[in-house]
Amino acid sequence: MMLLMDWHGSRVARWLVALFIAALAGGCGEDDEDRIDKFVEAVTGEMSSERVDHVLSTYLDLDDRPLSTTVFGDMHLYRAEDEQQLKQLARSRLQRISGSSLKALRRQVEIKGETARVDLQLLGDGMMGNVSYELYKRGERWFLSAVRITR
Repeated sequence: MMLLMDWHGSRVARWLVALFIAALAGGCGEDDEDRIDKFVEAVTGEMSSERVDHVLSTYLDLDDRPLSTTVFGDMHLYRAEDEQQLKQLARSRLQRISGSSLKALRRQVEIKGETARVDLQLLGDGMMGNVSYELYKRGERWFLSAVRITR
């Protein structure tokens, strides 16, 4: 009887250890929601040229896919050959709010397989607006494919 209990007890112990390791492995990994949360953190907070450069270098790959922008109804498509123009334009337009902090008053995230949409209602120093981001996934990373800014 004691032998049966020891065998059963060690089997339970092995099962518990395996379950614990599986839980740790699953809990330590970064999933798509975590990656999209990092994107939202990158596009909110205190605006600076460093933050703009970080977002463009981390979430934009014009060699892979162009970026469609719509800013208050004005549409533009940026391709790989437009990358420097896009970076200069983004820096100059965001220079006006440099030092301001953007807070997300409303946030809606929808992830569907290899695409995601992030809608933010942003509040900054004396301004408010809505920004919609469309992202696509390549490997474990997310990249911008469209940005729409409205009032």
